[in-house]
Amino acid sequence: MVYMTVDERIGANVHQLLWLRGLKQRELYEEMGVSRESLAKKMRGQISWLARDIDAAARVLNVEPGRLFDRTQVTGEKRRTVINRHWLRLAV
Repeated sequence: MVYMTVDERIGANVHQLLWLRGLKQRELYEEMGVSRESLAKKMRGQISWLARDIDAAARVLNVEPGRLFDRTQVTGEKRRTVINRHWLRLAV
C-alpha cells in the first residue's frame, strides 16, 4: 500500500482531472496566480495547497473542492494508459 500526504493526494487528483479534461497546467497556474514552478511543486506535494489554491483548482476543473481530497481512482483503459506513461502516482 502506498500512502500519500494530503498535498500529494490533491496534486494527484488535480493532475488526473487536468488530463481527463484535456486541460493544460498553464490554465490552472494562471487562474491560481502562481508560477509554473510553484504549481509543479504543489502537484508533487512539495508545497502545501492553500485554501485559495484548492478553490481556484476546483473552479478550473469544474468540480467541488472536496473532490480534490478524494482517493484517486482511475479505472480500465485510462488506468493502464496513466500508469504506463507515469503521469500519475496512484494510492493503491
